[in-house]
Amino acid sequence: MEPVTTHLRNFPLSVLLLLFTPFLLFFLYSQFPPNLSHIPGSPLTQYTNLPRLLTTLRARTPTTHISLHAKYGPIVRLGPQMVSISDPTALQIIYSSDTTKPAFTKTPQFHGTAETATWYKGKPLPLLTAAQDVSYHARLVRASASAFKAGSNKTPEKKIKELVDQVLEKLNKQSHSPRDPSVIDEFAFDATGIIVQGSSLGFVSTGKDVGFGWLALSVIYLYLSVVSQISWVHKYLMGSKAVQMLIGGFSPILRFSVASVEKVWKEAKIGDEGEDESFLHNIKRVNSGFKEPLTEEEIICLAFGSYVVAPLAVGITLRSILYYLARNPSVYERLQREINVELSGDEFTVAEARKLVYLDAVIMEALRMHPVLGFVLERVVPKGGTELSGKYLPEGTVVGINPWVLMRNKGIYGHDADEFRPERWLEATPEKLKEMKRYNLSFGAGIRACKGKDIAMMEILTFVPALMRRFDFRLQRPNWEWSVLGRFFTPQSGMDMKIHALFNIPGQEPQFHDFCQYEVLDNGCAGIWSPGRATFRVLNNMELRMFVANMKVDGGGHGQQYHNVYGYFSCSSC
Repeated sequence: MEPVTTHLRNFPLSVLLLLFTPFLLFFLYSQFPPNLSHIPGSPLTQYTNLPRLLTTLRARTPTTHISLHAKYGPIVRLGPQMVSISDPTALQIIYSSDTTKPAFTKTPQFHGTAETATWYKGKPLPLLTAAQDVSYHARLVRASASAFKAGSNKTPEKKIKELVDQVLEKLNKQSHSPRDPSVIDEFAFDATGIIVQGSSLGFVSTGKDVGFGWLALSVIYLYLSVVSQISWVHKYLMGSKAVQMLIGGFSPILRFSVASVEKVWKEAKIGDEGEDESFLHNIKRVNSGFKEPLTEEEIICLAFGSYVVAPLAVGITLRSILYYLARNPSVYERLQREINVELSGDEFTVAEARKLVYLDAVIMEALRMHPVLGFVLERVVPKGGTELSGKYLPEGTVVGINPWVLMRNKGIYGHDADEFRPERWLEATPEKLKEMKRYNLSFGAGIRACKGKDIAMMEILTFVPALMRRFDFRLQRPNWEWSVLGRFFTPQSGMDMKIHALFNIPGQEPQFHDFCQYEVLDNGCAGIWSPGRATFRVLNNMELRMFVANMKVDGGGHGQQYHNVYGYFSCSSC
């Protein structure tokens, strides 16, 4: 299956420019209140959102915002009504959960567009994350709170582990063939299916874009990213009832959502929590006890929100982890040591993986270096205005923080904040660690923060250790920078990898790979040595049985001399 960015990059920008040229000409001469001329920024941004639009079309939003703050300081004007903030102290004000103070609400520009871009039965189907109605958002959050908790039921974890095994089997067959790790994207979508409806959608097994799911996500976020910069055109496009009637609800993601709800409502019995409980099973069980049960549209909205957000978020994060590990051999080897020493076998649990301190540091650092979201997390200044970073902002101003900007802040993360260094999370004092986590916007902030964080982490903690126990992966071009599509989401491409099987998948016919050398130590232990990394690991019982069954050694059966280094064995002659 092609990576998600392929669909986006193949979409001709000339068509987009031609489509929006009449609007741009009008918009260029438009000036909107409030006037933000006292805020530093490009002169053109005082009169038009054209710079924002062009940056979005070129897919360079994160890096552009970093450059603008480096040039203009902690507060930058991005448009006639929009300001970006990099001051960490503003985070607690803009995204405050304090209900006693005037709230910075979701914006009609982006969130209003997202609320009305998809329709169901003749009415808009708002995303939970984009809902501007506070009471509506609170109602859906209360109804789905228990369903978003990972660990309350072991069945999803078990099924995710089975899905990971399918991925590993697929990689084993593709070993030695450099390619983009698109199986990550397949895993992310299938994992979402398991979480939402209790079963995968078939992306991994078929290797295809099932139901055009990835293509649909590409189109959805291209539309939202671009049109939200000139939101007044939305009512003539996907915000128009006539247009929605014309396309007839053509949305693969909506079809996934409706099919999932129908499947669970048809198969599941209302009762106590059972073995096969998924997100929707949980919703159905809890909903039956509400005085005002969720409507069909609200339940589909919850499923739709999961399918729209989760596959991209998990896929982007896993790609980031693999990319930065492959670019940093010392980090790779330290993490592999920890995984092989601390996890006794392949049947590890998420609870065990969660205890791996260096794995946690690697995940946190990958999320910091490459946040999933590339846009400013927009909010509207409440009535009466406010002061941020020493500048007064009148009510109605759109303000927010870009995660890419804040999470490269050298005052928070150190002078080397532009470098991938997981050790910063281990070296920090308790106070510093608390500060670093406080300003982590990987999953949003405040009451609108991502509710599926625990589930996403469960998937990541299942996937990464399992992959590293069985495979060695490197970039095909080690010094080649990947390509990032910097819009609302930040998917990556250009990271072709050599993925080599270190040993066989249980249940498959054992075979040797040239990349690795099996050895027998003088102490009688069997192990596997990866010459590319000059490291050696003692085999577990399953691997040892396969090794003995295929052992090809000379009369003595002895390998080289090795010395123990935190569970690894390094060649003493290296």
